[in-house]
Amino acid sequence: MIRKNRGWLLVIVACSLVVFVLGSFKYRQVQAAIAAGAAYPEPSETVETAVAHISNWRQRISVLGEVVARRATQLKSESSGRVERVGFRPGERVNVGQLLVQLDMRQEMAQHEAASAEVTLAELRLNRQRKLVETGVASTESLDRSKAEFTAAAASVAALDALLAKKQIVAPFTAMAGLHQLDIADYLHVGEVITDLVEVDSHVWVDFSLPQNWSSVEVGDRVLVMTTAGEVGDSDNSISALIIAIDPQVDARSRQRRLRAEVENANGILMSGSTVQVEVFVGDARSVVLIPGHAVRYGPLGPNVFILEEAESDALAAFRAVKRAVVLGPQSGTQRVVISGLQEGERVATLGAFKLREGILVHSVKPESEGDTASLQEMSM
Repeated sequence: MIRKNRGWLLVIVACSLVVFVLGSFKYRQVQAAIAAGAAYPEPSETVETAVAHISNWRQRISVLGEVVARRATQLKSESSGRVERVGFRPGERVNVGQLLVQLDMRQEMAQHEAASAEVTLAELRLNRQRKLVETGVASTESLDRSKAEFTAAAASVAALDALLAKKQIVAPFTAMAGLHQLDIADYLHVGEVITDLVEVDSHVWVDFSLPQNWSSVEVGDRVLVMTTAGEVGDSDNSISALIIAIDPQVDARSRQRRLRAEVENANGILMSGSTVQVEVFVGDARSVVLIPGHAVRYGPLGPNVFILEEAESDALAAFRAVKRAVVLGPQSGTQRVVISGLQEGERVATLGAFKLREGILVHSVKPESEGDTASLQEMSM
């Protein structure tokens, strides 16, 4: 019995020694790892930053508009006949009064010569009758008949002049001609389309529609016309336009009002018939907090930003990241309106914010400046 107890005691002592040795070895490993970790600096990230600021901002909505030339027409033939001359090429500029198409006028010219001869004879008879009436040889009735014959003959000549004018089609205004396939010897019918003419002008119209509840928009207000696809407020592709007319009635089907704005088109970017994006300012200006749009991150609980707070004096970076939830308003271009969760003057991480986590040290590569965030102030034109 004593031998059995001694055996168990030896086993317990041996196990205790093994546990002690393994524990001592593991402790030394942990201490060595802690010492090694202490030798490395605290991790940090580098990002660009911006400072939240207060700015005057107006809500605006985006709608599609159509570019309309101030003067444009579809040129049609008012008379039938065979083409004798084509005075313009497809797609070229034509000047006011320029002969575009001339039809065969030989028959009308012959009729015009005959009618002119009749006018000459009628005038001679009228002058003869006047002399006879003055001498008392002829009656006033015959004089009246001669006057009527002269008036009828002159009217025939005027009618033929009008018909000849219809045989010569001229440009009603300076314009760019559309495409056509008209050629000499072609036969034109009455009402047949010859080509389209679009006025060459430094200004064009942009027609667009707004819901009937946006009644605050008035004649004289300014809108932005986006000439190419891009972000709102990008000065490279936006042109200021002036609202010059508003339809007095609401469309019964769409419940929208049509508006017309005039925009300068000196460089010819806006082509008649094309669609553009129109940015319309609605409501009154108000003060809001603005930050760059790429500073906003989205998580399971909604949008958030990383605020950069000053780090401890002995830290290896100037800032620490603090994650904060925000409530966002509308987006306009590269800027986001922050309704709550952010105060003016707070610094936020922008480019590179996706690398941050709560409490990490942050280096800022972009010093605080007014250029960090572009102000979307109320447009003053």
